[in-house]
Amino acid sequence: MPQIAVSIVPNPHHIPMRKLLPLALILALFVGVGCDSNDDEGVSDTELFVGTWTVVNVTNDSGGANETDLTQALVGANGTLNSLSLGFNTNNTYTLNADYRNADTPDVVVAGAPFTYTVNERTSEIRLQLPSPTGSGTVPADIEYSFNGDDEFTALLPSVVMNALFTTNIYQGKVAARFTK
Repeated sequence: MPQIAVSIVPNPHHIPMRKLLPLALILALFVGVGCDSNDDEGVSDTELFVGTWTVVNVTNDSGGANETDLTQALVGANGTLNSLSLGFNTNNTYTLNADYRNADTPDVVVAGAPFTYTVNERTSEIRLQLPSPTGSGTVPADIEYSFNGDDEFTALLPSVVMNALFTTNIYQGKVAARFTK
């Protein structure tokens, strides 16, 4: 059987591993520093909505001539409500809770099917199926939203939605509600 001779000839372009390691570490550092830590690692708006959100600020006629901060009157220390919250579930149902301070005023509770939501990330709108003002069925309401980080968003609601939900006529124009998780 013929024998094959193998010889190892050093490659003049070969860089020893001990010299590549520091270069690799420097590159890894730049890649780590260059990444945006607020990138949410691919988390969609739909995923960000899931959870319980509490209103922290309400502005009536937001951007209009009669813009008024209603936070203290609505959910402040002496406001009408103890709390106002929205809970978004992974099955696309939601819960709305308005807990009134006055025990004689019935709380507003909207929960589960048929009260569903869909998120249109392209237009930054969330569509809620709200209770119909007539008491039967639901009506859709398209609400603009914008996230400020993972734990805060602002919803811009038409006044007709707020007036129907809370059986009132005090809201006008667009109502801006800021929520935190």
